[in-house]
Amino acid sequence: MLKGKCFFPLLKLIKKIDFKEELKNLSVDATGKTDAEKKELSNGKGVDLIFIIVEKLVGAEKETWDFMTLYLEKDIEEVKEMDIFEIAEIIAALIKDERVKKLFQTAIA
Repeated sequence: MLKGKCFFPLLKLIKKIDFKEELKNLSVDATGKTDAEKKELSNGKGVDLIFIIVEKLVGAEKETWDFMTLYLEKDIEEVKEMDIFEIAEIIAALIKDERVKKLFQTAIA
């Protein structure tokens, strides 16, 4: 659960990774597409978004650790010692969360 204490660290992280242009490039026109085609486009764009964000996190290491320690309620050394795939799953789940998506959209608008 995202708690209030995570709010500003998350906003700092969003600002630091600055992916406005990349997000604009992900938008596609789904006019005339079937529901199946729309779903396929959406799934593909979701995967692209995850890769873009993960790539941008490299330049926001401090902000990422700051956020993760608060979000997971662990000290930084505990987070750094976590399994890398567990961290990746947590980040992917956050990115896919509709509430986090709305927060991202608001923050980069």
